[in-house]
Amino acid sequence: MSSLFVLKIGGELLQSPEKCDQVLQYFVAHQGPKILVHGGGRDASSLSEKMGMQPHLIDGRRVTDAAQLDVVTMVYAGKVNTQLVARLNALGQKALGINGSDLGIITCDKRPATPIDYGFVGDIKAVNGSAITELLELGITPVFSAITSDGQGQLLNTNADTVATAVATALTLDHTVKLALLMGIPGILRDLEDSESLIKELDHASYEELKASGALSGGILPKLHNGFQAINNGVSEVIIANEETLINHQNTLLCR
Repeated sequence: MSSLFVLKIGGELLQSPEKCDQVLQYFVAHQGPKILVHGGGRDASSLSEKMGMQPHLIDGRRVTDAAQLDVVTMVYAGKVNTQLVARLNALGQKALGINGSDLGIITCDKRPATPIDYGFVGDIKAVNGSAITELLELGITPVFSAITSDGQGQLLNTNADTVATAVATALTLDHTVKLALLMGIPGILRDLEDSESLIKELDHASYEELKASGALSGGILPKLHNGFQAINNGVSEVIIANEETLINHQNTLLCR
């Protein structure tokens, strides 16, 4: 089986052209087929505020009403996706910008309104791995924004880490898949105030212990949930990193 690299970027990285370019160069230099997945929440929040709308987040997750869905669609599938595709092509990578509704690649259910109504947010139901494989076989690098649909014409906002995990998992039958989920801190830290407390390898049992002790909490938990879900569903390697630790191979590696 061929090796496949799936990289998810977002957050601060997308707002730093220099750092983003370093990661894109690293991505392009990676041998073999590859897929880029991105968010864009900070850009979406900035545009919302410019339009006089205050973003509403609950535990870091965006509440996406009809107006916010318009904003995230414009930002994710429009501005951010197009900019990344243009830069990758300039670096010699044959990139194509898509979202989950294209070719019906990612189908979601609208998240139930209870216990919290997140609005037009999608939970992934199915990924058409064959369609992605066809693109890869043509030498195309898909660049996924975090916009999906319910298969009935309704667009949905879906967590980018979840999109990356689902895409990576869907391709494990035909590829040895490596997944990297980038964030603002170097990796998983025992102490958020101490960058030297990086955990180089984290298995699921240790993760549960750290979570129970309160050492791990907040926004890192959904990312780790996605990472271990990927490992449990056939992804061979999952990396949690920021741009510096990814490039220097000093990140956190998740393992069984």
